Amino acid sequence: MMVDRQDRVWISAPGLGVIVVDSTGASRWLNAESGDLATNFNHVILQDAEDAVWVGGVEGLTLTEGHVTHTRGADSPLLQRSILGLVQDREGQLWFGTTDGVYAASRDEMAQWMRQQRADPPAVWSLGRRDGMSNEGLHEEHSPVGAIDGTGNVLFCVNEGLVRIEPKVALS
Repeated sequence: MMVDRQDRVWISAPGLGVIVVDSTGASRWLNAESGDLATNFNHVILQDAEDAVWVGGVEGLTLTEGHVTHTRGADSPLLQRSILGLVQDREGQLWFGTTDGVYAASRDEMAQWMRQQRADPPAVWSLGRRDGMSNEGLHEEHSPVGAIDGTGNVLFCVNEGLVRIEPKVALS
């Protein structure tokens, strides 16, 4: 569940999609059948610094900008995984926590690709055991799976503990 800056509540309903409830109580369903979502099995909802809403789930990612929705399925190596966590760091990078590791991508490049303004998926950095993580996979039962701490570090719950990533160090 996520409350956006317009005071709408976004609730993931596994297998059914996402329901969005505004401050008046009016609601609307988003689902894959209507083309509003890449998948009906969603784990994470994030409003980024530019007020776009990202919905990540099983082999799919959705970007909602106002009333326009862009979806992508498993046509990128990143999206062939279940996205369990999604955060945006202070530099604007998007960090994806998945069932087999943590990935980072430029928010702007990812948005351009989602809008089909670029043919190739954006460059994606992957982090795992070789980078000092105790375990690569995120645990589906932790909530929230990802967060940003007060110093700007990216945090993800993994199967064997907590991973703290310094974005500037990890992406250099």
